[in-house]
Amino acid sequence: MTKRRTHLAATLATLIAITSPLPAIAGPPTLPEVVERARTKGPAATNASADVQIASATRAASPLPSVLNPTLEVIVDRGKYTQDVQAIAMLYLPVEITGQRSLRIGEAEALLRWRQSDARRMIALAVGEAVSAWGELLVSVQRLHDAIDGEKVARDEAAYFRGRLEAKDASAVEVAMAEGERARWLQTRAEAELAIARAKTRLELAIGLSPIEVPGADR
Repeated sequence: MTKRRTHLAATLATLIAITSPLPAIAGPPTLPEVVERARTKGPAATNASADVQIASATRAASPLPSVLNPTLEVIVDRGKYTQDVQAIAMLYLPVEITGQRSLRIGEAEALLRWRQSDARRMIALAVGEAVSAWGELLVSVQRLHDAIDGEKVARDEAAYFRGRLEAKDASAVEVAMAEGERARWLQTRAEAELAIARAKTRLELAIGLSPIEVPGADR
């Protein structure tokens, strides 16, 4: 019974952590915050901790015998033509075979070690994913700023060449090249915005924070 209650408690804790609304933060977290959140609060860390708790509960209950309690079965029968009463009682005393307890404990200890090792692996992968997403987010934001500034310069340059074309002081080729440069910066901006959205989603999933507001990402 204690083993089942512990399993149920660990399962409920995992479900609550997964289904609870995630807190929002006003700005991008720092790198130490990203690493700490991924190690302790992220979905991977929560699942790994629950697995270790379940394995630990199994190990704690492993010394207890797995056999059922003693059972007394009584069968009473009355004669069909006489008033005789026949009663048969059978007592069942489950006995654990020698060696089963040590094997059960060894299996539970192996399960616990496996879950602990797997938890370290999952957390390491989660930290790596979080750091990668954090770095991609910062780089993409800077790329967006460069694209916005570059598009402004290219737009002014294209307007300058259009004015010169009207004054018969520039060719249509020069205007087309200026417009092409502006289009290139607009494409770079769109790619950066897409990369920001992708990196934000990756980071939010890795550290369990949503939504993450990135100053300067909506310029």
